[in-house]
Amino acid sequence: MNSVSQYEAMNLFVRDKLRNVHTIKPAVVTKNNGHTVNVRPLTTTRYRDGTHLPFPEIPDVPLMIYSGTKGAARVTVPIVAGDTVMLLCSDRDYGDLLDSEVDVKSFFLSDEIEPLELFPIMAIPSFFTEPEGKPVDTENIVIENDSTKITVKPNGDIDIDTPTNINVTAGGDANLTVGGDASLDVTGGVTATVGQDLSATIAGAVTMASIGAVMLSGPSVTIDSPMTTFTGGITVGGLAVVTGALSAATITSATVSLDTHVHPYSWTDPSGSGSTGTPT
Repeated sequence: MNSVSQYEAMNLFVRDKLRNVHTIKPAVVTKNNGHTVNVRPLTTTRYRDGTHLPFPEIPDVPLMIYSGTKGAARVTVPIVAGDTVMLLCSDRDYGDLLDSEVDVKSFFLSDEIEPLELFPIMAIPSFFTEPEGKPVDTENIVIENDSTKITVKPNGDIDIDTPTNINVTAGGDANLTVGGDASLDVTGGVTATVGQDLSATIAGAVTMASIGAVMLSGPSVTIDSPMTTFTGGITVGGLAVVTGALSAATITSATVSLDTHVHPYSWTDPSGSGSTGTPT
């Protein structure tokens, strides 16, 4: 056997061995099982006779979840059938690793002698082909879920865009500190239910404008101000008590005006002169 044929034989031997070397494979999700997925590799193995052998569906591959503190802190995304993933293969058989808890002292015996076989250890979502891809924002961090979008900008701005509801639930206190102006634009109604006292301290002027009715309701309402001005009319449905001076240009009841109302009376001169009169 000459040196060329020896080289060719060695080359063919190495190529045959490399056909069973598996590192990373593009795959498609066929089923989501919760924290694992079933996947089907998208590539085939080509043999010398020109035939192509596809890989079978691989069940229960752990889904990569960005997490820490043993899963207490994590970020997840929904995965559905048809999503593309990168299938990572362990360089050694991992034995019963996936059926066991892991700590800092753990190690697992390999059952297989051959390294780099098809030992799928993780599916990482998600890559996109050219027809399926969408532009990526080159300046901002963007979190999207269908029609909901959160954009974090380098200048510190955060934009939240959703066509439906924003719900915030806090078991303790909620604190909001704004260094600049705060604006609230609501096209629907605003309802606030406070179980205890409501306190607000505002250093500047407060302006509230409503095109509809405004109602304050409570067992008692106190307005503490050196001067309170009402530019329109005031209607009092119950008792009105004024403890200080009351000044008015005109005070009118249902039938009497204090501008023109007088009380006629008779008097007698206390000097005894007998003079009497009825002033008007």
